[in-house]
Amino acid sequence: MVKESGNQKNSGLAITSLIIGIFSIILIWLPIVNFLFSIAAIVTGIIAIIKVNKNGQKGKGLAIAGLVLGAISGFLLMLIYYILVSSFVG
Repeated sequence: MVKESGNQKNSGLAITSLIIGIFSIILIWLPIVNFLFSIAAIVTGIIAIIKVNKNGQKGKGLAIAGLVLGAISGFLLMLIYYILVSSFVG
């Protein structure tokens, strides 16, 4: 049975990854929350990409966007801490 692409819905995990990725960028000033949201966005993004490819659902772009936002947020968090630590130490 072949599904028509017009009737397919976006993957729920892909949407979740995007939303968590957006929240991780918005909440960058809360370090622990940001770290948890970054990890969650990356993990749900990877799982969503795998499921979208396996099941033929829509939402691969949303999953990639959530994954990238989570990675950027995590990188920015590490960069901020590196700058803060190096300014106080040396």
